[in-house]
Amino acid sequence: MLSPTIVVWSLMTAFVGIVVGFLIGRAYTLLNEPHRLRKDRERTLALLQKLLASADKFNSDVGTHNQELNSVKHSVSEMNETGIDSFQEVLISQISAVVESNKKMESDLTMTRYQLEEQAQEIDRTRQEARTDQLSGLENRKAFDEALLYSITKFHSKQKNFALLLCDVDHFKRINDTFGHQAGDMVVKRIGSTLKDCVRPQDHIARFGGDEFAVLLQNVNPAVAKDVAVRMRGAVERKNFAVDGGNAELAVTLSMGLAVVMQEDTTETILKRADQALYRSKEQGRNQLHSWTASHELVQTLY
Repeated sequence: MLSPTIVVWSLMTAFVGIVVGFLIGRAYTLLNEPHRLRKDRERTLALLQKLLASADKFNSDVGTHNQELNSVKHSVSEMNETGIDSFQEVLISQISAVVESNKKMESDLTMTRYQLEEQAQEIDRTRQEARTDQLSGLENRKAFDEALLYSITKFHSKQKNFALLLCDVDHFKRINDTFGHQAGDMVVKRIGSTLKDCVRPQDHIARFGGDEFAVLLQNVNPAVAKDVAVRMRGAVERKNFAVDGGNAELAVTLSMGLAVVMQEDTTETILKRADQALYRSKEQGRNQLHSWTASHELVQTLY
């Protein structure tokens, strides 16, 4: 498909040819009127120069076209009275050169478009890598911070509710100390995959720290947010994680803290509330969920 620039330029070129043909015919018709010949010729050349100047301005960002149009303008401006006979020949020659230039530009634009698409894809891949935690395959902290800021902004502008859930692996240091850091990495990776299976595509889940995960649940009320959190905790608890080269299996649990967005919230305040709820879950024995109520009270969700 031709680009808009080429299409418009082609239409302008055709328009130039039509107008010039009319003006040339008009000039030859006036040859039998010597008293008016000079005046009409000057008007013809002035109109042509104005038309070509407009075309030149339209294509000011295309160097090749600039050169061709400037050549036309130069040829027209230097024509004298005796040169009117070769007027059409010169103009057709110059327009033909512009048409050829158009063909080359179309090819160049096609190549440029594909190159830009490749570069855009490469930029997108680089951007995704910069926003992805390499171990778990989830979003990293930077990507999650951006998503949280956007969610807060959308809530204040459009009242789109969301909930923030922080999850911490219980006794993770013991896993590393007993089975090694490779086993710990495997646990992090499998927990990330398990949690991701529990949320929707529009939700955000990130590895927030070494053994800590964060989840943004979009467009949920407190009851739904709690149900999702309970389901996620249960999905992890029911899994057995193979460690020590497959010679042992490990049960893993999560402590959770949930905060549903409130009118006065900022990114800092909702993070603080979710972190306080998480701390309460760990303090009360782990493998449980605490959340904030509308009355700003921390409550435990029983299973």
